[in-house]
Amino acid sequence: MHRYELLEHLRTQVDYTTREHILMGDLDLAVHATVSPFPANRYFSRTVRAAAPWATATRRHHYFWMRPEDLAEPVLGEVTRHADRGFRAERFRDGFYLTHHHGAPALLFVTEDATYVIGGDPSKVFWSYFVKVALTRHAHRSGRLHLKAGAIVAEDRTLLVVGRGGGGKTFLSLLASGAGATFVSNTHVLLAPDSTIGVTSSIRVRPDPAYDWLFARAETSPHFEGRESVIDPVDAGFRLAPSAGAPDAIVILDHSGRGDRSVEPVTPREARALVDHFAWPLNTYGMKYDVWDMVGGSLHRFSDYLDSESEQLDKLCGSVPALRVDWHLSGVSDVAALMAAVVGHC
Repeated sequence: MHRYELLEHLRTQVDYTTREHILMGDLDLAVHATVSPFPANRYFSRTVRAAAPWATATRRHHYFWMRPEDLAEPVLGEVTRHADRGFRAERFRDGFYLTHHHGAPALLFVTEDATYVIGGDPSKVFWSYFVKVALTRHAHRSGRLHLKAGAIVAEDRTLLVVGRGGGGKTFLSLLASGAGATFVSNTHVLLAPDSTIGVTSSIRVRPDPAYDWLFARAETSPHFEGRESVIDPVDAGFRLAPSAGAPDAIVILDHSGRGDRSVEPVTPREARALVDHFAWPLNTYGMKYDVWDMVGGSLHRFSDYLDSESEQLDKLCGSVPALRVDWHLSGVSDVAALMAAVVGHC
């Protein structure tokens, strides 16, 4: 069986019991899975999940997930023989996905319009690997910039929230939204010249008394990591928006734990350094091999990609204020003064 015949078989002849469309920004992700419900879909708000394609999407990508036992033995043999052999695919065969996430081994096929995964942990593969790669690919093809960042709108100002892992990005976004700010995104954004496009994913929260107000509002479900939970932002009663204007400020969370209450401007060079290493997917998620494959393994196209990303990052960090925020927050009542201080710099 040729590779294209095998992929056509996987696309049309496998019994997929889940067929759902997820709107990631303006990318329609068509999910096909051999289990129902597909556990990974709950990592997106129900406001962006539908049975039919999204008319507002500008592009569609298909994601097929199946268990090895869902395939007849001859087909499984062909899958093993024809599966991708690049860096990421070989890591998948050993049960390593992206960054620190690992689980059962899996086989991987990636084409222009579809990704096929056979085996592996369905939630970890989907959320920790596929979503990040799909958004980076979509941003590249649409001339946008994909960042690991939150986005909220406070007093008509679009605030891009970035920082180190565990630095308080989610906490700030949740408290501000609980106090009346508009929630655009918690984890991923696509930046266009005149807009900030959010990805309405579920919110990952750690067990902490500071979140008691949120747990009282919304039901939770367990996250695939540790004791953390996920909450659909619509259940939290937030004002939601799929997009906002271009960023008016970059808010860099740098919580010291000393009880400080400071908002201070930083230079474009300092902002760029932080965004490069904690928000830009190539560095944040270690995706250089994925991008190399995305551009067809061409050194020239890889260099062009880096040049384009660097230009967009320079423009972002050089055109709007960047603010280092070290502000002790214990609840919703504390956030109004912080938002006033941040907006005052815009």
